[in-house]
Amino acid sequence: WDQRIEQAYASIIFNESIFQEDVTLAPGLIASDVTFEWRLVGNAVDGISPIETPELFSLDPSASIEAAADCGLRLIDLISRASLSCDIAFDYTITQRQTIHILAEIEGKSPRQFNMSSVREKATRLLEGVSAPFVLVAIQECERMNIITSTITNSVNQLQLCLNGQLRFNDVLERLSFALAENRIPDAWTKVAWPSNKTALNWFFDLEARVEQLTLWEERFELPLPLWFALCAPIAFLNAVKVTSARKDCIMFDDAVIETHVVAPLDSIHVYERPDKGAFIRGLFCSGAKWGNFEEKYIEDKVVCAGNLVESTELFSEMPIIYLKAGRSQPPSSEIYMCPVYLTRNRQNDIFTARLILTVPTPVVEDEDQEERRPISPSVLANFILRSVALLVETD
Repeated sequence: WDQRIEQAYASIIFNESIFQEDVTLAPGLIASDVTFEWRLVGNAVDGISPIETPELFSLDPSASIEAAADCGLRLIDLISRASLSCDIAFDYTITQRQTIHILAEIEGKSPRQFNMSSVREKATRLLEGVSAPFVLVAIQECERMNIITSTITNSVNQLQLCLNGQLRFNDVLERLSFALAENRIPDAWTKVAWPSNKTALNWFFDLEARVEQLTLWEERFELPLPLWFALCAPIAFLNAVKVTSARKDCIMFDDAVIETHVVAPLDSIHVYERPDKGAFIRGLFCSGAKWGNFEEKYIEDKVVCAGNLVESTELFSEMPIIYLKAGRSQPPSSEIYMCPVYLTRNRQNDIFTARLILTVPTPVVEDEDQEERRPISPSVLANFILRSVALLVETD
């Protein structure tokens, strides 16, 4: 990703035009006719450089709001931790009160454990079918969810005993109590779960929704339509998509790549039909752009798809339902934006790269009189790269 950013800057900004007089390099930044001596160039840059704004870096104007909000939240979190530490130096009253409040919110709501014997028994007859890769992913998700829920239940029960005076506090339980008092996800939970920036309560409610979807999935081992892309092991699910699609299209697994096609929105009368290959997913958010132009449609494996990537003034915009399938690896194109997909806004450890189109493909028509469609300018693709457009699973 860093290399793509550097290449975009090199091709769009750092070219021969920067040596021309009165050329606009960026909003508010005009090239100056100076002698190319290091001292003079440095003075000229200091004199004409504009104030740093999101527009200067081809970012959305609202990006400054996001940065200011993040800075404010970090400051509030630091102040609350400092004040809590000062109070703890004298007694645990405030910490216990806040911890009890969090425990009261999640009391009795701990998700159920999956009966893995029953799950494997139901899955046995399906492991030889075409949906076997997805069945294996569902089993792995159930096993992982059992580990998460049992870790939460055990730690909460022990903490409750400590607050009732039936058990002595230790270092692990004290860290758990402090984290819940600050409404943070305890480290003991995140070690067995997934990365998240949510508060402890919101994360727990999110866990309930994930268990609910997984319960419906493992009941008959049929993929939900669409599947909420909030999985413990999303890469395993993507590999299952590649396996099922590659088998039908006779593609070697190593030569297959994930293709992403945005499905056209349906009205209340129609429903989504299960695709012959691949899967429908939902729950992704686009940062730095949005999906638009839904009137432009095309067909992909009998699935009606629509729209393309466009600029946006919103911080985040929810993506429509996406059709995932596997296809053969294609060379880079100026009409395809290779968009990284991350779990959180921290943008660490991308899950996969989504191929988002910048223009709706037109069907091939053997008509000599038809005007050939002009290709997209490489600067359009570079603009989305400079805006650092990405897809996120969580925006909190």
